[in-house]
Order: sequence, then C-alpha cells, then structure tokens
Amino acid sequence: MRHKISCSVIIVSLTTSAFCYSHDYEKLNSTQGGKVYVSAIEQGRLYPVSPMSFNQLYEYYKDMKLKNKLEDKSRILNDKLFYSSIKDFSGEACAMLWRYENNKPHKFRAGGEDIQVQLNRTKIESTPFFDRLSPWYEKPYSITYQNKRNAYYHFFPSGNSFSPKHLGYAIHRSSALFGQGKGKKNDLVFSIQTYFLSVKDNNIQDTGTLIERDIALISPIYVPFTIGEIGRFSSEQHAVLECKSNAKFILPLWN
Repeated sequence: MRHKISCSVIIVSLTTSAFCYSHDYEKLNSTQGGKVYVSAIEQGRLYPVSPMSFNQLYEYYKDMKLKNKLEDKSRILNDKLFYSSIKDFSGEACAMLWRYENNKPHKFRAGGEDIQVQLNRTKIESTPFFDRLSPWYEKPYSITYQNKRNAYYHFFPSGNSFSPKHLGYAIHRSSALFGQGKGKKNDLVFSIQTYFLSVKDNNIQDTGTLIERDIALISPIYVPFTIGEIGRFSSEQHAVLECKSNAKFILPLWN
C-alpha cells in the first residue's frame, strides 16, 4: 500500500494526559482497504521482518518502483538495515505504549538519552496519536536510520492527519477472528510509513526519494500483543525487545 504524505520535522511539546484508561484503537477491518490485511492475518500470512521474506515482499510492494531504471526494489529488500530499522521502530512504538500504560514520562526514544531532544519527563505519556494532548497528535513521530547507501525515514503520521478508521492511522487492533487469527482480535497492527532515501559520502541526498513520485509506502506490522499485555511487561526495555522479536509483516496476496 502507499500513501502520499508530506515529510515534517518533529517538534516536541510539553503536555500531560487527561486519560487514565487504556484506549481501544479502531479495528483494522473498519478501515478502507483494511479487510484484506485482516484476511491475511487469519490466513497466517505473517512473515518475519528479515531477508527471509524477500520473495513475499517483492510481490507485495507493487509501488516500490525506483527512479533509477538500472535498479529495482532489490536495492532495498537486500538491505539488512531495512529490516532492522523496522524492528527497531516497532519496538519504539511498543515502548511508547508501555509508558502510556504505566503512567511514565514522555520520551522520544526508549532507554536513556539520545541525540534527539527529550520530552519533558515530568509529564506522563498520553494516549499516543489519539489524545489531543499527545505530542504526536499534531506532529508525526519519526526516526531516520541510515547506512552508507540507503536511509529509511520511518514515521507515524500525526494523529490529526488521518481518521482513526484510515489505514494510514498509526495504530489499529487486528480485529482478526477466524483461522490463524482466532484469539488475536485485539493484537496490534502498526501502519509504519517510510520514505526511502539515498546516501552518499555519509550524507542523505536532497534529491527526493528513491521511489517514483516520491511517495511513502505503508508497511503494516503485526505484533502479537494487546495494549494491556504490553503494559504488563516488566520494563520499557522488555516491551521493546518483545516487540522487536515478534514483529511480523502482514502480506496479503494481490489479485
């Protein structure tokens, strides 16, 4: 899937939450285009976030058409950073939900300090993307990962940029009921969006993205946990590790 969206710089805000209960994100089957992903979960079409899924991903990413006609999507799908960065970003999403469930302070990244400015740690994590007081209600949450050749700008759009019933909204519940989806209806699905960028001499190039029309592509990622289960992990880092280890691509078959 793809969605054209403009890239924004993250600005952090000093906010606190008015919510004190677990929020139920919208069901994936209530989104336009979401039912095909629900069916994929029920059919067991969940694949490792690793190069082992190369063939399935090659078929899935119909819109991953590179501008350079001498290259194809193998440039990305053969890059180990593509997979490790999606795992890492999924882990950060779970860390955000763990902080929310445990009334912990806002942070931009899990663990200790990093090069990004941290949010005010005296303010608790509000419902990510949904709460109007969430830093990510009006601004996207993003992290850029790069190596010597490629860079991946992974992001969740701001909560107010999409309806919660849109596939582009950051978080949904799987809503799967049948087959291999039985018992997984409240497990989470992250709609990770990505701009694919070129790197030269360790610098990200400002010539647009690698992909035709400079579009961002959506990679729906399934994690086998509810918000409550994430909140019951022993620590933020535990939540990160569990989600990184268990994240799977949801890859339906296109007609």
